[in-house]
Amino acid sequence: RRSNGRWPSVSPRAFGVVSRGCLARLAVRESALMSLAAVRRGTLAEPSRLAALAVAMLALFVVAAAASSAIMLRGLSQTSSLVEHTLEVRDALRQIHGLVQSAESGHRGYLLTGEEFYLEPMRQAEIELPRRLDAVAALISDNQEQVTRFDDLARAVRAKMATMTGIQLAAAKQSLSAARRRFDADIGFVQMRELSSMADVIVAEEEKLLAARQHRAQRQRALLVGLLGALFLSALVLGALVTTLPSGLYFTH
Repeated sequence: RRSNGRWPSVSPRAFGVVSRGCLARLAVRESALMSLAAVRRGTLAEPSRLAALAVAMLALFVVAAAASSAIMLRGLSQTSSLVEHTLEVRDALRQIHGLVQSAESGHRGYLLTGEEFYLEPMRQAEIELPRRLDAVAALISDNQEQVTRFDDLARAVRAKMATMTGIQLAAAKQSLSAARRRFDADIGFVQMRELSSMADVIVAEEEKLLAARQHRAQRQRALLVGLLGALFLSALVLGALVTTLPSGLYFTH
């Protein structure tokens, strides 16, 4: 204001320049405020987006871990069945060998003493061996190498039993001395040694299968325990994340 009390005159052009400058400053300020608000909104929303993504990924992991656990559990069950199968084959082979050994021991006792009760193990073996041989043949039918070995063993067992039966008939029809002479000249001892060797080979192969299957079962069991532990922890973390997320923030725009 001048000393005379009047406002200085301003040209329309100058007034327009000043007005545009003020408006520009106001626009910049408004734009800055709007940007700051947008940044704040994004900053507040980002954690909820990340949390929702983490929940989704963790849920997928839980589902995948549960499916993998079911598959591994089925595999462990199959491996355990194979272990039991191998133990059954091994025990059955040992029982067959034991029956033949008992029959031979009793047969020798009969030839030495002439006492009929020594023939009881042989009679028992004649009853038991066909059934046990058929059972083992069915058990190992899935392993062609073992089938071939066992066929040789079964023939040796039948040959050994036939030899002892022939000597017993000689004792019944002729005399114990004649049966003893036939026993001394017979190949029964060689048959028994070969039979034992065949049985040892088959049992050794079953032992090898057993060790491999037990090792696989232990490994599967350890993996399953670890996977179930991870599944349990993941479920706990998932539950914690779900409870900490406010409602309505799972799909923040």
